[in-house]
Amino acid sequence: MKPLAFIAPRVWPALALLLLAGCGRDEIKVYRAAKDAPEPVEATTDASSPADVQPAPRLKWELPAGWTEKPPRKMLAGEFEISAKDGRQAEVLAIPLVGVAGRDLDVVNMWRQELELEPMTEAELAGAEKIAVGSGEGRLIEMASKKPIIEGKQTARTISAMAQQAGASWFFKLTGEASLVHEQKAAFLNFLKSLKFEEAPPMMSSAAPPFASGGGMAAAGDTTLPAWQVPAGWQPQPASPMSLATFLLGTAGQAQAKVTVSTLEGDGGGALANVNRWRGQLGLAPAAESDLASLLSPVELAEGKASLVDLSGTDARTGKKARMLAVMAPRPRQTWFYKLMGDEGVVAAAKDEFVKFVQSARYSAPVRETTAVAPPDAAPVAASSDRPIWEPPANWQEQPGSAMVLASFVAIGDAGSQARISVSMFGGTGGGPLANINRWRDQLKLDHLDEAGLSGVLQKLDVLGGKAMVVDMSGTDAKTGKAARLVAAIVTRDANTWFYKLMGDGPVVAREKEAFLKFVQTIRYPNG
Repeated sequence: MKPLAFIAPRVWPALALLLLAGCGRDEIKVYRAAKDAPEPVEATTDASSPADVQPAPRLKWELPAGWTEKPPRKMLAGEFEISAKDGRQAEVLAIPLVGVAGRDLDVVNMWRQELELEPMTEAELAGAEKIAVGSGEGRLIEMASKKPIIEGKQTARTISAMAQQAGASWFFKLTGEASLVHEQKAAFLNFLKSLKFEEAPPMMSSAAPPFASGGGMAAAGDTTLPAWQVPAGWQPQPASPMSLATFLLGTAGQAQAKVTVSTLEGDGGGALANVNRWRGQLGLAPAAESDLASLLSPVELAEGKASLVDLSGTDARTGKKARMLAVMAPRPRQTWFYKLMGDEGVVAAAKDEFVKFVQSARYSAPVRETTAVAPPDAAPVAASSDRPIWEPPANWQEQPGSAMVLASFVAIGDAGSQARISVSMFGGTGGGPLANINRWRDQLKLDHLDEAGLSGVLQKLDVLGGKAMVVDMSGTDAKTGKAARLVAAIVTRDANTWFYKLMGDGPVVAREKEAFLKFVQTIRYPNG
């Protein structure tokens, strides 16, 4: 069983983005979670440089009849699938988060966004049903989609439980086809009762890689703050793991607003995901892709353009009226986010100086590329001496690799145009063809495909020892706004999947396509 189709590939980066919502409020620890004795699951949501690796509490359970345990994806301490004989499907996820107490509403509203529902309020969450979770107490929330969102045929339902246990915030989620989820509610409640939490072992120190799903957080040690002109009266505040710079506007005890600055690799999850994250903070319903044109305003920068969104609503945390100005400023391989949020009057008075502050920023060299965008269920495999043997074309200029990009090259065209070639590998299926192709289509601002649409875009390619799947797409580069083309090959070998991607200026990609395919075809893999 694949992850349910209505859970978009951006859900995991969305969870990281939601955790960014309260920059500076809670330090989010890196942790390793384990169930009794299986291989640890590592989740990294800390934006700081080499971080403390905080072992999560251990979790034990009694498996209900009809549930099948699966190797958990990143950020999960447990994952289970439920398949009915008639084809209906559901899944159960156990998610431990260390250092994020008080973020229940954010997580619940992310589940609601999956079901295309309006955000829940703090007052509504306060009325949640009390249930037993292990030896303690938790809260239960139920929600159902109003229209068929599972392949356009079935309605979906989610039952979510939240509890504080053994030093962590735990979220348990039963989701899938609506009637099957309803039928499994009793089993889910019994599963929650059976849980046993054990305190984590002592914390150990380790260098943690950035969170790498749909746009990794740039490590603070790799980021140089822009040179900018801070307006008079802005009070600098201590930086935090999730905010590279923070300023306070206003006087203590009176109306205030806060400015935060952060950066994410790539497009940081995309404009829509970020706009909807911010809308959720103000109790506003999610916007659609078609709404972005009316929500976003251009901001001229010294180098390029940024996008500004201006939102007003009710602060989901304080229940007070609030206004937010947020700017997304794309840079090579990363996006900078500037946010001003707080009292409506303070924000209105500071709007002009906030925009000038953003415009004053002068950036140094871009943060080095440290991650590849990983599918949500992919386990990255580090480079080793067992990697394939390849011979790149003579005109490809090799670039530094990274933790997830095993090899990188650039091909130069006329007038400085270029295309990039990258090689990466993930355990298992790496998320499967559909998730990866739709991820690439996002990079070209193309609509997503469904399973039925795959046959029309995939071509087969003979490679040493088997077959590869090749896709060739053209669109608009989501980062640069320029016309672009992408050719990618997916090769499954043993227990791993290899991804080869050629992307950039259309004429350069057209010129290099034949050489790229020959490069993929002639690669010699270990053990074969």
